[in-house]
Amino acid sequence: MANSTITFDRVTFRDRAGNFCWFAASDAEAEWAGAETSIIEGFGECVPCMQTLYRLKNGTWVLVHREDNRPTNVELKSDSEAATWLIEAGHELPEALQAVAESFNVARRTVDGVFAKRSVYDSDQNRNAVFDPTGCQHWGPICYPEDWSPMDDYYLWQVEERMYRHPSNHWTLIREKTFIEAPMSSGEDASRMSDEQAAHWLHSNGFEVPADLMCFAEKLTFDPAAKSQAPAGPPKPAWDVETGRLTFSETVIRQVRPNATNVILILTAFQEDGWPARIDNPFPPSADEPTKRRDAVKILNQGLQAIVFECDGREGITWKLRADESEYPI
Repeated sequence: MANSTITFDRVTFRDRAGNFCWFAASDAEAEWAGAETSIIEGFGECVPCMQTLYRLKNGTWVLVHREDNRPTNVELKSDSEAATWLIEAGHELPEALQAVAESFNVARRTVDGVFAKRSVYDSDQNRNAVFDPTGCQHWGPICYPEDWSPMDDYYLWQVEERMYRHPSNHWTLIREKTFIEAPMSSGEDASRMSDEQAAHWLHSNGFEVPADLMCFAEKLTFDPAAKSQAPAGPPKPAWDVETGRLTFSETVIRQVRPNATNVILILTAFQEDGWPARIDNPFPPSADEPTKRRDAVKILNQGLQAIVFECDGREGITWKLRADESEYPI
């Protein structure tokens, strides 16, 4: 028989008990057409697929899949599965399924086609859930490509994001990925956002940040007058050759006499190099150089506070905090 959606006479299939049955469109008392979609088979082959849902005269729900140049496939659907399919396809629910939709709390569309409730995957709790944006403020969508494929020389996915602020002032980010080569969605993921995360998302995507979140947005705003703030590391010593003072954390830890030329040579080398953990041997080559270096380090450590110098056995000299100076006390 000819039908407005698909054309077939009879299709044989198995019911839920495994028994062979047959179905014809003439057995249906109502039908609903779904949007044409695509499925990917084999080596990325994109195959058009049309779905139609039928309600038979005995109340049974049947979903028919028809792909180009392939046998028609038929599935039996429960009331809840039929209700979910109708909602996702954008149809109004028949009266017989209204109570089912309420009991299963499935996603619903409003008259203008926008979801009032939607089925999502709760990525924080790893479960399927229903997201209800009733009364929410929302921002978006923003779209961007994701997962660049060097082999194919294109992005694999298109990502769409929307931010929602609930009446309770909690934030939710809804994220949907669609395969670019074929219009197939991976479904929507819902993630809870903190105030700081929400402010960052709004600010970085060019939206006006609510007044109560401006304290977070101001931290993200580029200030051309601000100076670079390098992360502070552990304090380092400082050597003043003119006064003969070695300081650490602004405290004098060693006073060096002007005639201690070998000690002054070591400290001056460290100061010129910016106080790395190790310096190469600063002494000129000579037969007694190793002895001079060891003696100078030994003298330097006499009465020294907070830090200690050592010969490293490779003609170098190192410095480090004393073991009991973990918090840099003097």
